[in-house]
Amino acid sequence: MGDAQREHIPAGDIGDAGFIRAVCDEVRPVAAIHFAAFIEVGESVENPQKYFTNNRDKAKVFFDTLAEKSVKNIVFSSTAAVYGEITDSAPIRENRPTRRSIPTANRSWMRKRISVRSKR
Repeated sequence: MGDAQREHIPAGDIGDAGFIRAVCDEVRPVAAIHFAAFIEVGESVENPQKYFTNNRDKAKVFFDTLAEKSVKNIVFSSTAAVYGEITDSAPIRENRPTRRSIPTANRSWMRKRISVRSKR
C-alpha cells in the first residue's frame, strides 16, 4: 500500500478521555474497535492491578467517552473465556450463560458489561 493510500490512525491511550475526545472531534467516527485488553493469564495472576487498570478502568473511560461523543457502533474484542470451557458446538452466542473461572475472564466480563452500560 502506498503512502497516499494510508489513513491517519491516531495513537494514544484509551484511558485518556481527552485524547479520545480529540480523536472523535477530528475524525468523527461512526464506529470504534476495542482491541486494547491484556490477555496473559499468568501475568494477570501475578500483577492483577495492571490488568484491572487497563482492562476495566481504561476500557470504562474509552466506552464512556465514546458514548459522550455519540459513537454508537462499537466492536468489542474479548475472550470467550467468560463462557468457561466449551464442550458443545460453536458458534458461541453472546447470550450464553457465563462461567468465569480464570482472572482474565472476570475482567473481560466486567469490560463487556461496562461497554453495554455505556451505550445506554
